[in-house]
Amino acid sequence: MNSLALADAGPLRGRVLHLITRLDRGGSADNTLLSCLGLDDIGWDVTLAYGLTADPSPVLAEVERRKSIRRVTIPRLVRPVDPVADTLAYRAVRRLLDRGGFDLVHTHSSKAGILGRRAARDVGARVVHTPHGHVFEGYFGSLASAMCVRLERIAARWCDRIVVLTDRGREEHLERAVGRREQFVTIHSGVRLAPFRAGMPRRAAARRAAGLPLEAWVVGCVARLTPIKGQAVLLSAMARLCARFPALRLLLVGDGEDRVALQARARRPDLRGRVVFAGAGADVRTSLAALDLFVLPSLNEGQGRAVVEAMAAGLPVVASRVGGLREVLDDGRAGRLVSPGDAADLAAAIEELMTAPHRAEALAQAGRLRAARYDDRSMVHRISTLYQELLGEVTE
Repeated sequence: MNSLALADAGPLRGRVLHLITRLDRGGSADNTLLSCLGLDDIGWDVTLAYGLTADPSPVLAEVERRKSIRRVTIPRLVRPVDPVADTLAYRAVRRLLDRGGFDLVHTHSSKAGILGRRAARDVGARVVHTPHGHVFEGYFGSLASAMCVRLERIAARWCDRIVVLTDRGREEHLERAVGRREQFVTIHSGVRLAPFRAGMPRRAAARRAAGLPLEAWVVGCVARLTPIKGQAVLLSAMARLCARFPALRLLLVGDGEDRVALQARARRPDLRGRVVFAGAGADVRTSLAALDLFVLPSLNEGQGRAVVEAMAAGLPVVASRVGGLREVLDDGRAGRLVSPGDAADLAAAIEELMTAPHRAEALAQAGRLRAARYDDRSMVHRISTLYQELLGEVTE
């Protein structure tokens, strides 16, 4: 780990600090890490600061190998609200800003976004914030959700731009009076598409690796095992179908606080022997190669990077009509949209694509074409352009 001391060599474009609460597996971590790698590639001087991380994104190892990207851990930067820890984390961020000489600060996620934007405002830095979706509903009770909205309204005044992953994300903020319309910039969360374009593992080998029968019809979901991702709804939908479709199986890739409860549900007679839990360490490309259909039944979703990966892998997709998923799936033209939390609607969509292979193939082809717009290189280019505009470096 590099110390807080920064290199003497001047940056080619500018000196930027990325600040995120934690880098556990998930879309916000991958987005932030790929941004840092890409910006480093094109000449930005990048520092990445983050709190304690229990289950790091695999992309973090790539950043750790880059000597040109400085990394700073802030142990007191934690996700839960903790007045003592939050105060200490703010002071640590403020010290980093005082010493770093950064041209711009880019904050990510809610906690780091609030503390980081406040600290950056106090030192007069230019600030970009990416919320990676929002926590306005689905995560907390009504009182805590209302408090999140109030804090985000205040913090929006402390930054120059708010980067949303989809246009719907912008509207969800504006509907709650968070930020001004001119502050928002839509930049899709970039996904590494090259590995999918290079070809997928063979289905038979992928199914053997997952412990799935070769003749099965396999539905899969790649996501943290947490209530907001909706796997409990997916299990209920599968239970409606398994009695009529003996070959039907479900592959769940990921881990999280809901794992024990989901496993207990899967052991009940209507699902016993039909669900495979692959854990968080499973290779995503191999897991996707084992599937016939990808499902993301989230109750709240900023964009849905896993959906983009499934589309790039050539799979038909069913996803909830929430957040940015509607935009990613082109309002239903590149995937089947269902009502969030509705097991009956989800079961009907799965059955439709099981029994109408021509419809499934048409959605898969449309999805593969649409996935191209979410390439990580495009994301990095747009972020770099935004930085240059804010720093006054773009010339006509």
